[in-house]
Amino acid sequence: MHPVHLAVLMTSHDRRARTLSALRALEEQRGLPAWTTLGVHLVDTGSTDGTPEAVRRRHPAVEVMSVGADVSRNQALRIASRNSRSGGGGGGPLGGTPGGPSHAWTHQLWLDDGVELFPDALATLLRTSE
Repeated sequence: MHPVHLAVLMTSHDRRARTLSALRALEEQRGLPAWTTLGVHLVDTGSTDGTPEAVRRRHPAVEVMSVGADVSRNQALRIASRNSRSGGGGGGPLGGTPGGPSHAWTHQLWLDDGVELFPDALATLLRTSE
């Protein structure tokens, strides 16, 4: 199997607890191949509940971009996708430090913060994509 570089794309708006829960579920993924890297790209659309600050504090490797509340969810995902291709959020453990990727992403996952990932969800998706 070839190295997997997975860009996880997320949006948020005033759902701090759900966003943090989704990030925690990513952090707890099991069974990923040793050569798998993750980079999370979150676009927050004008949260007033402290979502971006909480994410930066608890998950410093996540690339967080804040935009106005007038940006739709679809536009925010498009921005996250563009950000994942242009650098930042380099890949590795979510507790690490952000930085530009030294590789191109091989996969993108659009992750809604309302989705509760099973601990082996990413490993299953990657096996299925193979």
